[in-house]
Amino acid sequence: MARAALAQGRGLAWLWVDQGVWITALRGGTTVEALNAELAGSEPWEWVDEQPPTAAGEP
Repeated sequence: MARAALAQGRGLAWLWVDQGVWITALRGGTTVEALNAELAGSEPWEWVDEQPPTAAGEP
């Protein structure tokens, strides 16, 4: 799904926190680095397609 979104000009980014995971579709040209700079002090957002697969129930 992350690669399909990227092909449509949107990158999927995620943020893992103790309550679960937040997922967002960033417009083309928006980077996770820019998002992390805006939200300094929080856990870092990461590109979904650049991370290893995670099975349900695994941290």
